[in-house]
Amino acid sequence: KATDNGTESVCVPATLKKLTVTGGITDVPDYAFYGCRGLEEVTGMENVESIGAYAFAYTGFQSFTLPAAMTELPSTAFAGCEHLTAYDTEGGHASYTSAYGCLYSADGSVLKLVPAGMMEITFPETAFTVAKGAFEGSAITELTLPANSTLEKGALSGMTGLYTLRVPYIGRSAE
Repeated sequence: KATDNGTESVCVPATLKKLTVTGGITDVPDYAFYGCRGLEEVTGMENVESIGAYAFAYTGFQSFTLPAAMTELPSTAFAGCEHLTAYDTEGGHASYTSAYGCLYSADGSVLKLVPAGMMEITFPETAFTVAKGAFEGSAITELTLPANSTLEKGALSGMTGLYTLRVPYIGRSAE
């Protein structure tokens, strides 16, 4: 344990590869495993309902499965995870679903989060909205938004490598 400015914390070695959560923990706090670049796997998260901001930022995850109990996941939870290429959800998830490696709202109508390490993205054929921060830290260099999509303010903010953006017609009809 370490104390900094009156805040007590636990120092986790950056070499940690696998984490097993025990004791029925329901929340992973902000910055909990920030910078643990070796961390690739976590088990025992069945009861986790929320993951805090930057909780797993700059870790070595290649994929991450959200526990069915999870209801809260900020767009920064996995910031800087350059090897993270896919999200998945446990069956029967009430808040999220996964499609093409990305996280969507449970009904699939809102794109919530794109993995930072994903290089190409495939969108569903149904209409959807791209949430604020969905592409935070994304390494995607070319993005073509389909006509069936709408963007929330800030949906594309924080993209680290975007060079080409193609959007459907913007404006009014000639009528």
